[in-house]
Amino acid sequence: MKEWLMGSDKLNTVVAVLLTIWLGLAVHLWRLTRRVEALEKKSEPPSDNQNILQQSA
Repeated sequence: MKEWLMGSDKLNTVVAVLLTIWLGLAVHLWRLTRRVEALEKKSEPPSDNQNILQQSA
């Protein structure tokens, strides 16, 4: 693997680094989405207070 990354053709290294970054971002966004969905499920549904606030505005 070292020969493949350190060879004269640096395109392989660039592709490997970019794939690592993109995969890291994808995993991060996936985990963040799951956490937000869990928080939304935990939160209570909107109460009548929001309807009153919307009517007075």
